[in-house]
Amino acid sequence: MSGAPVFNQFEQAGATATPPEVLDSWLEELRTKAPAWAGTPIEQRIELLDRVMVDTVEAAEPWVRDACAAKGIDFASPLAGEEWWPGPVLVVRTARLLRDSLISLSKGGMPKPKGKVTQRPDGQTVVRVFPTNTLESVLFAGMTGEVWMEPGITPDDLPAHQAAGYKAWEAPEGGVSLVLGAGNVASIGPMDVLNEAFAKHRTVILKMNPVNAYLGAHFEKALGALIDAGILRIAHGGAETGGYLSNHPEVEFIHVTGSDKTYDAIVFGVGDEGARRKAADDPINTREVTAELSNVSPVIVVPGPWSKSDLAYHGRHIAGSLVNNAGFNCNATRVIVTHHDWNQREDLIGAVRDALDKVPDRNPYYPGAVERWQQFIDEHPDAQVFGEVGDRCVPWTLIDGLSHHADDEICFSVEAFNGVTSEVALEGPRNVGAFIREAVAFCNTRLWGSLNATILIHPKSLRDPEVVLALDQAIADLEYGSVGVNVWAALSYALVSTPWGAFPGHPRNDIRSGTGFVHNTYLYDRPQKSVVRAPFRAFPEPLWHSDQQAGHLASPLLLGYEAAPSWKAVPGIVAAALRG
Repeated sequence: MSGAPVFNQFEQAGATATPPEVLDSWLEELRTKAPAWAGTPIEQRIELLDRVMVDTVEAAEPWVRDACAAKGIDFASPLAGEEWWPGPVLVVRTARLLRDSLISLSKGGMPKPKGKVTQRPDGQTVVRVFPTNTLESVLFAGMTGEVWMEPGITPDDLPAHQAAGYKAWEAPEGGVSLVLGAGNVASIGPMDVLNEAFAKHRTVILKMNPVNAYLGAHFEKALGALIDAGILRIAHGGAETGGYLSNHPEVEFIHVTGSDKTYDAIVFGVGDEGARRKAADDPINTREVTAELSNVSPVIVVPGPWSKSDLAYHGRHIAGSLVNNAGFNCNATRVIVTHHDWNQREDLIGAVRDALDKVPDRNPYYPGAVERWQQFIDEHPDAQVFGEVGDRCVPWTLIDGLSHHADDEICFSVEAFNGVTSEVALEGPRNVGAFIREAVAFCNTRLWGSLNATILIHPKSLRDPEVVLALDQAIADLEYGSVGVNVWAALSYALVSTPWGAFPGHPRNDIRSGTGFVHNTYLYDRPQKSVVRAPFRAFPEPLWHSDQQAGHLASPLLLGYEAAPSWKAVPGIVAAALRG
């Protein structure tokens, strides 16, 4: 979920770079092990995932303590929740859901979601993959997650597009994969490792990002089962190490989380020669490179009869989707898309302002944040700034009233990757259905990226059949890998049963938000997008809202639940969440 260029800019810090001779030795070991790992029986893989779950739970508290210290967070404060649930909680969840899929395969069946498989009127197949069990129906009341398969795949075809390499008649490809870890959200690297190892049957070398190199020791503990099995090594280093590994003859596949600049540097090289190669689609690196990259993430606000409390709730919702992890998320809200003539537009933007004004300043731990913030301020000196300005502070910043006719608008074309968000009001559409269609077209054609988009719509608006049809068509037409309806689309990342990645189809010389999907614990090989839906207002309020006070209380309990789902865990989690 990282969006800033990390491959060529930052010096390695916090750990000694792994020497080339050690990397060579590790990669030879991984290449030698790769065929055996590809043929490892399912039962042995299940045992490894069981140990990953146990070891991650044991590693969790020191992991979170170190992450809080590095980001300037009080371990005893609600903000610590941001390091629990997007960190070890999601790693345990990923391991558990993969294990459950493998258990189904070991019994001769396919991983089968609890939800229905349906077809849309246009024939597109939709699989409901969340909730994954009855307990989640209680913990996340009213929330659902779907996988929309690529057009042309029917319900009868699904088994042919699931669990590749696990069927008796299929030989898994295997090979050695390089995972270039992200520097922002701690779970990204381990979750990507699990995807490469268990969904793609590859041995893996994970290169830590210099920004969070301190997590390496915790990952070695959490993923120790894979290291002991000889299918994982964890390396440290900066740009030089990344370049060495990306071009190493033993590396066959690469997965990177970063920005399109990172991807281009790997595939085409840097400088004038890299630009020439990109223009000619003449890669210097011909390996298969999958990537989760940057995005200017929109929230489409559908006009409706919102109450004052609705406005306040979604002011906190939108603000929370920006300030989470200090704004260093590629799925953070960057553009709020409103209707110019909606009589509550100013009230909503006012609610966002009020929410941002109450959020304390955060440490801009990610390199380059201050400089990127200044670029936006230079373009918009009238931006509303909440907080102090300085080298150790990037204030929450709102740039509202943008024109959708504007050419070369930085807010539309550049991911801020800090605390900056913006608002654009669409003029012209006379009714709600027309606005929805215009908003979708605007997001698809004017905003950078294709990773995730959110739609907020009041339930009373859905009493109009035209609006219902327009919303359904909007979800289908949005060219984003994840779409959230009344919930921040980043939840697609967190549910794990919903695949996470860019909308398919970007050519390598215009990669935008990337290619390929991760997480995807039901092992579908041709998803088009994930769709997450939630009630217009959830109760208790989600842990990512801007004023939540329960993250540090509920998240450790969620860790225990993910390791061993039980009805006994539910009351405590709900009670802790209600304290927020």
